[in-house]
This record gives sequence, C-alpha cells and structure tokens, in this order.
Amino acid sequence: MASLRAFVALELDPKLAPGVVAVQEQLARDGWQRVKWVEPYNLHFTLKFLGEVSVNDLDRIVGSIERGMRGFPQFRVELAGIGAFPSVSRPRVIWIGVGQGKEELCALAESVRKEFPPEKQPFRPHLTIGRVKDAQAIPALKTADLKLGRFTVEKVSLMQSTLTRSGPVYTRLHQFPLAGHGEVEGWEEKGLD
Repeated sequence: MASLRAFVALELDPKLAPGVVAVQEQLARDGWQRVKWVEPYNLHFTLKFLGEVSVNDLDRIVGSIERGMRGFPQFRVELAGIGAFPSVSRPRVIWIGVGQGKEELCALAESVRKEFPPEKQPFRPHLTIGRVKDAQAIPALKTADLKLGRFTVEKVSLMQSTLTRSGPVYTRLHQFPLAGHGEVEGWEEKGLD
C-alpha cells in the first residue's frame, strides 16, 4: 500500500522570507557555520506532524482537518524573538518565535490536533530556521529583540515531505482557507549584535 510522509502546516508568507534569510546570514557571520539552514521556500510552522500515512487515508485526513478548522477566523501573526530547542545552551534547532498572534496560533494548532491521536509534546509555536550539525563548534545564541514583520493567516496546508540527500522537499497536497483578505507588513532588522 502506498504511503507518504505528511504534516499540517502554516506556510510563511513569502514576503517575510527575506527577513528570515537576513537572520540566517547574520548568524552565519557570527560563527554559526555548522548549521543546515532551512531554505526560504520551505519555511513554515508545523501545526501537526502526521508521519507516514496511507495514500488511501488522505480523504479522511482532509475531512479531519476541515472539521478541526471549521469556523476558525483569520488572524495576524508577528515573527518575533529567536531561540533554540532543546535549549539555548544546547541548541539542535534554531527558531524564530511568535509575538502577536501566539494565542490564536496555539488555538488553531489545537483545533487541528484534536482531530488526530494525541501527542506527547505540547504545541510550541516556532518557525525552524536551522538545524545544528555540531553543537560544540558554535558560539552562544544571542536572543535579541527581533521583530521580522506580521502577516495575516489566511490558510493552512496539508503537506507532503519527501526526504532527499540535499534536504526535504515539501509538496502542498491541499489548502484549507480560513477566510478574508491577507496583508503583510515588512520586516525591519533589529540588532542581533
């Protein structure tokens, strides 16, 4: 039986990607060399990781996501702050956080997640921007007062992830609109110094 690796995501508005790339480039200049940076076209917030699913189950999965999102209004999200998992002192994943819209994003993730088997880990809204290859060879992460702009959340996507030697390839399988007309506010660089 055919299967694919899938997840539910909020894709980053492409107009905000240059600000994220600027942060990645600044971190690389600051000595963060042993990091696999996420490509701008792959930037997203994972709302629910589904793992390997049968192609035959896709209609059921789409129905579950639609049920979970039913009536959920659009909202605005601000990219703000920088951090790392599991911790700043032992980074494996570097991320940009959420300022405005954090509660709404958590509520949206919960609305989607309740339609699937429960997860052990709570939802922690973050935009992964890099994965650390060698935590011993990097300087301390400077958690600056970083604000990269806002965008209106208009839709959620069911994505397929195909793992390749050069990194994951994401394919949008289905989109679920929230409603309304979106807008994007530009980013401004605020000291990573």
